[in-house]
Amino acid sequence: MDKIRKLIDLHEQLLVEALKLSQILLKQSEARNVEVVAVACEQREKLISLIEEVQDKIELKLRTLKYINRPMKEDLDNWQKNLKLVLEEITYYDQHIVALLNNEKDKTMQEIAEIFSSKEKFRGYNLKDVR
Repeated sequence: MDKIRKLIDLHEQLLVEALKLSQILLKQSEARNVEVVAVACEQREKLISLIEEVQDKIELKLRTLKYINRPMKEDLDNWQKNLKLVLEEITYYDQHIVALLNNEKDKTMQEIAEIFSSKEKFRGYNLKDVR
């Protein structure tokens, strides 16, 4: 049971780190730092993989237990509550990040359309004849 407790502690620490990365992603999205957002997304993806790995280990150890005592049951209940709260908060950040990035994508597409339109307008002019 002590190993499970340590895995739960590790899992919660990793979730806090994922939450911090989500906060960084939101701030950098608001600041339009696309390169930093891309790097932070990669880091968060690696962290999420690690979180899933730890969670799988916890679940495997729990399946092998024959008996769960009251303190462990309370720890597991608290872990589930904390997990739910952190995931809700990460989801909140993710929704805002996606909205900001979609807005940036739309602006970029509009700029590309305007450049293309301007290029098409000038295409018909023969500036070699002007002197």
